[in-house]
Amino acid sequence: MVIASSLDRSDPWATRVAVALTFEHSVQSFTEDLIEPFFVFLIKDETLGDRSPDVRRGMLRAGTAVIDIHGSKRLAGLLSTFEEHLGGPGPANETGDQIKEAVVILFGRFARHLDASDTRIPSIVDRLVEALKTPAEQVQIAVSDCLVP
Repeated sequence: MVIASSLDRSDPWATRVAVALTFEHSVQSFTEDLIEPFFVFLIKDETLGDRSPDVRRGMLRAGTAVIDIHGSKRLAGLLSTFEEHLGGPGPANETGDQIKEAVVILFGRFARHLDASDTRIPSIVDRLVEALKTPAEQVQIAVSDCLVP
């Protein structure tokens, strides 16, 4: 059922960009118990696959800021969230590719919090190499950028 009044309504993308900026600028205030639900919001609720490229970029910046500041506090939980998404079958559409690209970037950023001797690094590299099989060029570029560091 389509609501007639919603047909002519413009997309409130600017509001979603403002929300992303709010997240990005408030990451210092995030408590440890908010970190994993925030990434569920970004990944499973498909916020990283928003139809507006500005919103996608803003949410990715917010996620990156959270990882940079709080990533070391929730290593196990974030690692399982990222591996679960990258290891599972995602939707074979543009939104799925956009989310996978963002998760690869976040996963690579997250790996910087690990010591060089950490035994999880080979499995992370394997997971990133596995993501190279994704036919989307944007995902392959994101993986190659993450593998270098």
